Amino acid sequence: MENPLESLQDDQFEYIARVLAETDDASKQVVTYTVIQHQSKILSFRRGLYNRAANFLRGAHCVGFGGHVNEADRDLFSRYDLGIRQNAAREISEELLLPNGRPYINPASLQFLGILNDDSSDVGVRHLAVVLRYWVEDWSNWRSVTRGEASINKLRWLDTAGEAINLSEFEYWSQLVIRSFFASSMRMVPSYKIQRKSIFREPHILCVVGSIGSGKSATGQLFAEHFGYETVNSGAVLAGLLGIPPIPETTRAEFQKKAEEFISDPDGPSRLGAGLATAASVFETGRVLIDGIRHPETLEALRSRANKPVALLYVYTPPDVAYEMYRDREGHEEQSITFADFIKLYTAPVESRIRYLVGDADIITFNWLGLQAYERAISSLMEEIHAD
Repeated sequence: MENPLESLQDDQFEYIARVLAETDDASKQVVTYTVIQHQSKILSFRRGLYNRAANFLRGAHCVGFGGHVNEADRDLFSRYDLGIRQNAAREISEELLLPNGRPYINPASLQFLGILNDDSSDVGVRHLAVVLRYWVEDWSNWRSVTRGEASINKLRWLDTAGEAINLSEFEYWSQLVIRSFFASSMRMVPSYKIQRKSIFREPHILCVVGSIGSGKSATGQLFAEHFGYETVNSGAVLAGLLGIPPIPETTRAEFQKKAEEFISDPDGPSRLGAGLATAASVFETGRVLIDGIRHPETLEALRSRANKPVALLYVYTPPDVAYEMYRDREGHEEQSITFADFIKLYTAPVESRIRYLVGDADIITFNWLGLQAYERAISSLMEEIHAD
């Protein structure tokens, strides 16, 4: 790969006040994101809850050190890359401490790994990360590294060659880095987490929720085929309330627009929850599955009206994997959809509340690698929750 840091031009960038950049979606703030590595070990930490980091980074485990590149980082020795590697070196020296003092990092020694552009969140839209790697040579000092700032917590070395790495504990950028550069650790990643099991021993309604392209429909299909769940499609119920045909007869973009207008009405969640409860009550079986709830208020309305306890299964799928699954879905009429167009659907207002449902989930599944590997994980999950 050609190193783009060697060919940056002044007219491609400008320095503006950070307070302005944080609220300007038209600008991309350049940040550094540096992996510190010794052989197969990478240094990880947990960001403090009270710091200047973006909300989606606070309290999350990370493998990238760095911060915003500013004009002060560009000096006589770093003009060629507009201060990017100088920023990375400075941030490491500020955030960490070695037994013999602050680490000195030669900016020229930092290895370029790639560019990370994440438009799947409000914060990601305003940032462009230069991913770098610093190879540790003085292991006798670095093995005892401690924090140099209060925002850095729980520092520890992860051995990517032999240690189980739970990706669900890491923020999305770190997930991308681990999956891209330390793929061997993926075989050890947990694929699901059972929070509460007892509800599945009695008649119940199971709500399967997740982002667009997450694999929630495939999850519901597996539960229906192998464990006799009767299925209620929330999209079809909502289409009836809207008085329009469901997707794909109505385009997804148009359906999302009308759905957002409906659910934004004060009575919208209550009406949808009641409609789903009515549709579920038709089935006499002890297991009913509802696919596609998107709002906590709708879930609460369903629970208050349902004739059975309501369980929740949340499907977590990283945006890049969700895109591949959405695009490659067999027979999908939009196989040529671009990632930018997918992100517009993924971040549509009607989809924005889904992530809040994870805190209420009885089961969380993690779809890291695509449908085939995910289906194997779901089969193991089903065997475990229905073992009794």
